[in-house]
Amino acid sequence: MINTWMKLCLVFLTSLSPLQLMAQGDQEKAPSQLDPTFLEELEKSEKEGGDRFTKELLNMLFMLGLIVGLMVLTAWVLRKMMNTRLQQINVTSKIKVLDQRTLPSKATLYVIEIEGKGLIIADSTHGVTCLAEYPLDETSGQNLG
Repeated sequence: MINTWMKLCLVFLTSLSPLQLMAQGDQEKAPSQLDPTFLEELEKSEKEGGDRFTKELLNMLFMLGLIVGLMVLTAWVLRKMMNTRLQQINVTSKIKVLDQRTLPSKATLYVIEIEGKGLIIADSTHGVTCLAEYPLDETSGQNLG
């Protein structure tokens, strides 16, 4: 039984695939049997020579540059929209983030205003810690934000 399966697998692997059979059938066609539009395109490309390759390459590089440029532009617009949205939320909220600073050890310091009081908060992988609390006057809150 196993020998029969091995023989069938061997026959299957060594036989021609349908794509190879189709390719053999196309090679056997005489040039007069080919599609006329294909022959016209073939003659046109032979007249242009290597110039077509250069045109196609430049076209491809232009399109690649256009796509990368659109991606950069989209990222810039999204960043501006997010910053604007955060500023709008900051104006209407009772909790306002006045400033933030990222530290090298995956920690961030925040200066926050909550109903007239200022807080300095540290956010790290170990948790959130309130470092200091201070009274906030009108000028210091406006200078930081």
